[in-house]
Amino acid sequence: NYYATKHPDHILAMIQSSSGGVDLWLLENAQSNLYSQLSEEEIDSLNYWQSRYRETNAREDRLKYNQFMAKAYVYDKDKEQVVSERLMQGDLNVNRMVWSNLIAMEFDCKEDLIEFKQPTLIIQGKNDIIDEKLALRADSVFQNSDLVLLDHCGHYGWLDQEDRYWTVIDTFLREKLVKR
Repeated sequence: NYYATKHPDHILAMIQSSSGGVDLWLLENAQSNLYSQLSEEEIDSLNYWQSRYRETNAREDRLKYNQFMAKAYVYDKDKEQVVSERLMQGDLNVNRMVWSNLIAMEFDCKEDLIEFKQPTLIIQGKNDIIDEKLALRADSVFQNSDLVLLDHCGHYGWLDQEDRYWTVIDTFLREKLVKR
């Protein structure tokens, strides 16, 4: 989003898949949305493994933590292992630094994005840990956006609703870019 505010002429179209949003609103409810996808026992386990990982910095403790995180990220429980492995690839220190910088700069590009006219697809699962309101918020900012909310779908649309997800993207690209 920020890039689009600085270089809109370099963008033909934009696809936002379970995006973090156009401002910091995500932070207001991130933990409650995560917890809403988990049972009390899973929340307790998640918190235990998070604390333990912070103490030990051990790979196996992070893996256990990610296994419980993965439960919140997907609708199809058969995909939990794939997501758990994917979460292991991320760098938690980099993530913390990015969020710290966004908070420090009071990230909010809504006003600047109002002028962004390129086609924008906003696609998100209805069962995502990111609140549906975030997608609706982005849709209200962009002048030329299509919003698609996928049923029975968590954070990773290409896992939970693979065929529908890729069909929506393919249709968007064909309709919006072929016309140019």
